[in-house]
Amino acid sequence: MINERIENELNKQITKEFYSAYMYLAMSTYFFEEGLTGFQHWLKEQAKEECEHAMKFINYIILQGGKVKLEMIETPPNEWECHLCVMETALEHEKYISRSILDLVKIAEQEDDKATQNFLDTFVDEQVEEEASFRDIIRRLNMVGDSESGWVLVDKELAERG
Repeated sequence: MINERIENELNKQITKEFYSAYMYLAMSTYFFEEGLTGFQHWLKEQAKEECEHAMKFINYIILQGGKVKLEMIETPPNEWECHLCVMETALEHEKYISRSILDLVKIAEQEDDKATQNFLDTFVDEQVEEEASFRDIIRRLNMVGDSESGWVLVDKELAERG
C-alpha cells in the first residue's frame, strides 16, 4: 500500500503534468497562429508527452493500491511578448517540473519508499533531456536572432519531430 504522503504528492504531480500539457497546447496554437507550424507541431508533441507522464503517475498510484485524485487544472497563458519568450517560458517551466520531481525523490527517500524512488528515476533522467531540448532550441534561436530565414530553418527542423 502506498504511503499517504507520497500518494498526495504524486497526485499533485499529476496536475502539474496535465498543466504542462495544457501550456504546451496553448503555445502550440500560438505558433500556429503565427505561421510557425514546425514549432506548433513540436509543442503539440511535447503536450502529448506530458499527458503520457501524467498517465504513468496515475498508473503507478493505482498499482500501489492508492487513490488517484484529479484536481482542477489552471488556465495557461495564451499570449506572449515574442516567439523566443514562448520557448524561454517553456524552459523555466521545465526547470520548475524538474525541481518538483527532485522534491518527490526527497520525500520518497524520507519515507524510505524504494519503489517510488525507482519509479521517479526515469523522470529525473527525462527532465535532464527536457531542459536540454529547450535550451538547445533557445540557443539556436539566439544564434539566428531576428533573421526570418533562420527562424524558418529552425521551424522546419522542429516539424520533423516524430
